[in-house]
Amino acid sequence: MNAVVSKNRDIGSFILVGTGCLLVATGIIHVAITLLLYRWFSLFVPHGLHIVGPPFLLNHLIVGVLLVATGLTTILGAIGLRKGDTLSWTVVAVKTAAVLFLPLLLVILMRGPYYNAPAFKVAEVLVCASAILMLATTALVRPKAIARATMLNPAGEQP
Repeated sequence: MNAVVSKNRDIGSFILVGTGCLLVATGIIHVAITLLLYRWFSLFVPHGLHIVGPPFLLNHLIVGVLLVATGLTTILGAIGLRKGDTLSWTVVAVKTAAVLFLPLLLVILMRGPYYNAPAFKVAEVLVCASAILMLATTALVRPKAIARATMLNPAGEQP
């Protein structure tokens, strides 16, 4: 295997492990802050909490759990990428596409002074960083780029 390809895979894998950890942290923040947000929410909708409260809790907890799962499977995909597994790259690429929508949705939907809380801002930064890092990494280690680098230097020698 070409040394450049191996180095790119190692770097990409390392970045994806870090990105997966950022997504796990975002999910943990999401779950941890849920009860605090629910109490805060109850101040604004005291008479309708019995109607909107359960869907709010369900939605917030599901998003947190899915962020943790996305982070953990991104870490597993990174391990497969390091070994050169094309299916792992495909899984990570699909996850990248999904994570890229998160900052976009935050910008479009989450407006106003209520979204300036420190926990929300931290989660926002983590999701944006995850999206950018995942996009750069999946481009770095995409199978066509690896195949091209191997064809340019089939003997595996360093250029």
